[in-house]
Amino acid sequence: MRLVSFNVQSGRANQSWGGAVLGDDAMNDAAVREAAAEIAQLKPDVLALQEVREDRGRSILSAFAESAGMEHRRFAACRRAPSNFIARMFRRSRRGYGIAFATTYPIDYIRALRLPSWRNPMRRASDRRLGWRFRLEEQRMAIVAVLLTPKPVVVGATHLTTKQPDNRKQLRRLEDFMARVARRRGIPDAPRIVLGDLNTRLEDIQKQTEYEVLAQALTYPDDEPSSQIDHILGVGFRAAGEATTRRLAVSDHRMLAVDVD
Repeated sequence: MRLVSFNVQSGRANQSWGGAVLGDDAMNDAAVREAAAEIAQLKPDVLALQEVREDRGRSILSAFAESAGMEHRRFAACRRAPSNFIARMFRRSRRGYGIAFATTYPIDYIRALRLPSWRNPMRRASDRRLGWRFRLEEQRMAIVAVLLTPKPVVVGATHLTTKQPDNRKQLRRLEDFMARVARRRGIPDAPRIVLGDLNTRLEDIQKQTEYEVLAQALTYPDDEPSSQIDHILGVGFRAAGEATTRRLAVSDHRMLAVDVD
């Protein structure tokens, strides 16, 4: 099984691609198509995307999924409850900013899961000189699916906050929910995978989870990566080779891929 995770940074072309200009939609669209074509060459079985922006007439998820021939897909907008309710009223729940998941395997179960986020958006300035300031953290989400491979597999795709201890709480919530899904569907020992931008360094993620790190490679920033904050974790799997990264036409992250069995 080939797994790929990529933070697409809203499909924004980076400086490695023809000196892209921020806000140039035509250039960004062309860069998205090129990045999608490169990922398609890898023939992924599971693809997790973060910082996806879905607008009328422009779908980053469709560009990547269709290029790779991935029929089964899901988008989850990162909206808090009030704005999410309004989006549903106006039938815009499939638009906006969020995360996405696509796979070549049939899906037996899929759900968008709301993860714990800041209860109080008031945060102290980092230098402690400016006092309190207002910042509204986005609603962090995960997409959990049961894939019908020869043996059912539970997959969680997500994008976690940069803030601790909220980050650890979100990962724990996702892992607990995946275990509960497996039990309820009568597959308590099913292999599990978590992939996405976890905003946690490799040495810290190993302390926060009982999952095995399946992919070790520097992913951020894209030009001269110095850390790994994008991860692929698993239970019941082992890596079938070294992880690979690739600098694509979009994003300030590198794509992360690994084969597992």
